[in-house]
Formats: sequence, C-alpha cells, structure tokens
Amino acid sequence: MAFAVIAEPPEAFNRWLEGQIEPAPAPTTPELERGRTSVEFRCGSCHAVRGTAAGGSVAPDITHLMSRSMIAGGVVPNTIANLSAWIVDPQAIKPGTRMPVLNLSGPEMESIRTYLATLK
Repeated sequence: MAFAVIAEPPEAFNRWLEGQIEPAPAPTTPELERGRTSVEFRCGSCHAVRGTAAGGSVAPDITHLMSRSMIAGGVVPNTIANLSAWIVDPQAIKPGTRMPVLNLSGPEMESIRTYLATLK
C-alpha cells in the first residue's frame, strides 16, 4: 500500500489537529439540512459525522471529508465529481469495496453531495 507522509512543524500540526476534532458545521440552508438528514439516514450507520446523528464506526469518519486529498482508500483524488461517482457506484471505482450501492434518487444525491462539500 502506498501512502504519502506530510511532516509539518509542531505548531502547524497542532492547528491541523485542533481543526480535525471540531464537529461538522451546522447546516445553514434548507438544502444543507436535507443533505445532513440524508447523510444521517443513508450513511450514518457506517460513517460518523461528529455533531450529527451519523455515528457509524465501521467506515471512515467523514466529519472533515473535503479536507482529504484522496478518497476510496487513496484510489482517486477527492473532487466533487469523484465523490459523486464513488457514492453512486463504489464498485466501479474500487472493485471489492464494502461500500454498498445506495440507489439514491437524483435529488437525494444532490442534497448529500451539497452537504458533504461543507465538511472541510
């Protein structure tokens, strides 16, 4: 398995760490509220998002998902397009992954994608 190591001065690391323990921001629009609700219902049994009802522990914590450079275990860059493709059909990106196909409607996918984009 390949991975990148980022070495930073202690002050920079501590700032990063403090940011990473913060909960997800509260939704500020009805669309973001719908997205958070969908994430809690559709994703929250596996993934955690601190500060929400999503409390899963068998998949990565996605509280600060958009601060990551890669997704799908380092398979693809973390862009909105790749994230959308990953959510819609994870097997197409990483065959054998345990992430299920969720069969989301178009509007639900849009709400989830919009909400996830705020998780920095």
